[in-house]
Amino acid sequence: MNFKKPRFWLGTTAVVIFVAIGVVLLTNGQYKAVNKEGIRGSNVGPIVIDELRTVIPYTLEVTKTISDYAHGQHIVWVEGRFKSSDKELSLTFIDDKGKQLENGVRKADEIKPIDNEWLSFRHKLIETTGKITDTQNVTVVFHLKQDGKNVKGLLTVPAKQFSEISKEPTNEQNDTKSNGSRDNKNWEVVSRADRVQGTITELDMTDDILYSVTLTGIRRIILPNNPIDYDFAGQTFHIVFNEELSKAGNLKDKLKKGVEIVVTFAQYAIPPNGKNPGKSIIGAYLSEIYYFENGKYYDIQGKEVDLLPSSDPEFLTKPQMELPVDLEIERYEQNQVNEGHEPWKLDPVQVTQDYIYNRVSSEDRKVISFKVIQKTEKVAIIAVTGENSSIKNVYLKRLVKQDDTGIWSIVGFDPKNTASEDR
Repeated sequence: MNFKKPRFWLGTTAVVIFVAIGVVLLTNGQYKAVNKEGIRGSNVGPIVIDELRTVIPYTLEVTKTISDYAHGQHIVWVEGRFKSSDKELSLTFIDDKGKQLENGVRKADEIKPIDNEWLSFRHKLIETTGKITDTQNVTVVFHLKQDGKNVKGLLTVPAKQFSEISKEPTNEQNDTKSNGSRDNKNWEVVSRADRVQGTITELDMTDDILYSVTLTGIRRIILPNNPIDYDFAGQTFHIVFNEELSKAGNLKDKLKKGVEIVVTFAQYAIPPNGKNPGKSIIGAYLSEIYYFENGKYYDIQGKEVDLLPSSDPEFLTKPQMELPVDLEIERYEQNQVNEGHEPWKLDPVQVTQDYIYNRVSSEDRKVISFKVIQKTEKVAIIAVTGENSSIKNVYLKRLVKQDDTGIWSIVGFDPKNTASEDR
């Protein structure tokens, strides 16, 4: 008997095999479903992995991770789910050498029930080492309390690399025809940024170019990525700019001896260039200068900026201790609340409660109480009472939105001087 070739089925089978091979190849990569704007080696956007990954079989799964690098800090957002029988989930993360990137282990930021079996979680990990950490990957460490035992799970994700960030070209580097030796400005940052408020004592500039500024420090304004507490008052800062004043906006007329300005600076390495040996300088960009006038801070375009939230004149009293705030992170948190997550951040008492409870034991929480001392549309002060709390008052401010839909951010606190203050 003569049979015709089953062309249709052969073709269909070939297509199925081809698709299957393609799926296998796609799913065998080290990292899948990576956002095109966050592919390793790219300088644009965070690294997003939106897929299901099992961390502890039948117990804990991660559905999404976002890795980013901002203000000298590695940041990782983690979302997933875990069995509701495991009552407590805590997280931290480490670099590819096993060194911890965040101090301590914190409970998951947000936990919500999915059904009778699973709970969802969302958590943000922020590097707090105070150092520049160049790591290829970061490993999220999960701690679950299960039947009275601590069960650990690990998940490694790609890190947005410092080496990529530091070499990212900027408009200043492309457009400015000067550096520490007044050639091309090809600086490479080698330290975390810091911020000083001071008075101009010397200026090296022409009508067209600002080469350097010498300041006498008045105070240090703490940045989120550099929280170490030390004083800049009375110190001398020689800061190199070497930029065209055409970029200075309103600042050009403010650059005079005796004027008070704020500069965000860092240590930069200038590589060897011909006969010029490489060297290290304290440098900054014009875009990182703010001038101080009538008790307010302004950027180079003349727009008022909230550089020091804790010094807001609306506060009844000024906090004794300032806490740095990262506005990029606060905007992200605001967007999360806008989408219906963590609505408790709209209440200054609950924000204070979360801050204090993360610093005391579960037993101590039972004897701590909170009282509103001041609350306006913009600022709030919450008193904390309890023998085992080291904080007396917490200062909060709405930094992103100044209305009922705006989240509250902690910008400072008063430490408790003696235990007798609670009596």
